[in-house]
Amino acid sequence: MENAPGFGRADVECEALLLLGDIDQRQGRAAEAHRRFAEAQRLAAQTGNAFLRSKVAFVFSALIADFDAQHDRAIDTLRVGIATAEEIDDAPLVAEGHLRLAAILSIHGDLAAAETELRRCLELARDLGSHRVEAEATSWLGMITYHRGDPEEGERLCRQARQWFERTGDTYFQVQNLVRGLALFALADDRPDEAEAWLREAVPVALQIGGWVVVEAYRYLVEALVAQERLDDASELVAFAARNLPEEDAYARSSLLMAEAIVATATGEAATATTAFTEALRLVEELDMPLELADARMALGLSLRAFGDLTGARAELERARTMFVRIGATTRRDAIDRELEELMEGPAPAGPSTV
Repeated sequence: MENAPGFGRADVECEALLLLGDIDQRQGRAAEAHRRFAEAQRLAAQTGNAFLRSKVAFVFSALIADFDAQHDRAIDTLRVGIATAEEIDDAPLVAEGHLRLAAILSIHGDLAAAETELRRCLELARDLGSHRVEAEATSWLGMITYHRGDPEEGERLCRQARQWFERTGDTYFQVQNLVRGLALFALADDRPDEAEAWLREAVPVALQIGGWVVVEAYRYLVEALVAQERLDDASELVAFAARNLPEEDAYARSSLLMAEAIVATATGEAATATTAFTEALRLVEELDMPLELADARMALGLSLRAFGDLTGARAELERARTMFVRIGATTRRDAIDRELEELMEGPAPAGPSTV
């Protein structure tokens, strides 16, 4: 790919830059991804190739959403890219655009709009007979369905997607389906041994991908180990995850901090847990990721409860609940309601101030 400029083909060079930039982005090299995508954008405009202009819009939107928290700009850029793909009647490209748009809308906290985009993507995938795109969209739809109040159907969809991924070999989405889907569902349902099994399946592939993907997988594996009271294993895993941390990736850093906070809570290290939660919350808030922020606040509330600060725990759980209600994450809201009901049954002694 590095030899593409030598061919004198701007279109070939543009596609090579897009592929390399996509790898940079996934592995946390944001500055290099920005550089490659800017050059790809210039070349796409130079060639006048509508397909390339659409592809540039797609990959660039993911970069500015994930690393720069420019979600509105990313959404607008994606819609332009989809419109360009529709103009040239490129159905696979249109389907990809709807899938990418759903992902950014989900991160931005608009779960209902994300579901609409996913269902449109599935319609196109079925018309095309594309099992790869159908698997990707089904996986995302499973996660959205889970959060929007139908956990059984959400898990069914993610299990179906897993079967398809085994045939298509789409490793990037396969890992997300295992980690953000099946493992997360199992953890929330107090099935840590099952969650561990899903995560052990995901980790080898995540290691090949690198970047935030592997750090996030380790974060949830740490949570599964702590839930099984395997604290030494969890501590070792946190240290190992730190060695895989991409320097430019704030989300990966927040995932590592959450893992550190979970272990510190389990081992009774209140100061360490507070420091880790404080920094993780700051990073996720700056990235403007409402669902992840609400999850982090919920984890902080449970941590405070473990340390005996029931007043602080209630405050954090209420804040998380408000966020879940705002974005329509009904399943997580119901989980918080159960936690709050348990807290209301006991006294509320004063404790240290919350983060």
